[in-house]
Amino acid sequence: MTVDVITQLDNRVIFPEEISIFNVAQHYDALCQLSLNQQSVIWDLQHTTTLDGAGVQLLIAYHQALLNNNRVVSTTFGSDAVIEAFDLFHFPLTITKKEAT
Repeated sequence: MTVDVITQLDNRVIFPEEISIFNVAQHYDALCQLSLNQQSVIWDLQHTTTLDGAGVQLLIAYHQALLNNNRVVSTTFGSDAVIEAFDLFHFPLTITKKEAT
């Protein structure tokens, strides 16, 4: 499954394959358009295979905005790239690698 843009499914935010300096402005605009009325927000990062410093900064800013609006943020399984970036930048969310099936 190829995911090119940020999409929303109920309280789930599905992130694309690439979140990088080349498309972070596009993704910022997409995040601003989301209508998250639920208290709990789930980030689905399982399709994200490229996440650079600009992408991490976007996620940090979005995470802080959700917390400022009293939202609870959790994550689903993530790719190796996401786990590595979260570890490297000491991101305040825990994410686990999806088990191979």
